[in-house]
Amino acid sequence: MSNDETISLVPSRLASKGFRFIFEGISEVCRRCKLRAACVDGLEEKRVYEVIDVNWKKKFSCPLHGEVVVVTLKKAHLIVALPPGLIEGVITQYKPIGCENILCKNFPYCSPEGIRQGDKIRVIRKIGPIEEGCDRVLDYRLYEVEIK
Repeated sequence: MSNDETISLVPSRLASKGFRFIFEGISEVCRRCKLRAACVDGLEEKRVYEVIDVNWKKKFSCPLHGEVVVVTLKKAHLIVALPPGLIEGVITQYKPIGCENILCKNFPYCSPEGIRQGDKIRVIRKIGPIEEGCDRVLDYRLYEVEIK
């Protein structure tokens, strides 16, 4: 297991490689649960996680989700709009665009969930230009990034 990975528990019905979720925080039920340390204490609120492995041999009863299984997670790669000219492997600080036009096709890339202002990010690859129709970030490009 690498430093970027963590062990946690997810509902059995959702446990599959590639499953992504946003950790919304600890519920009141979780605060009192004996599995809390193994389940949610290692996760950051408002981050996107991806299941990279499932251990079907380790199942537990959860008062909130029913049956949960042990999984290996990593913070998911995200697709974000960034200024042009970034190259694969570069590490930079994320600066949000600050757009509030939720009807724009590019909004999910300009205001992606799971990333915060000032986060250090590493560019995995350049995807291409954003969709036309937005004058605010016309020259921006889409990049796949990971949060460091």
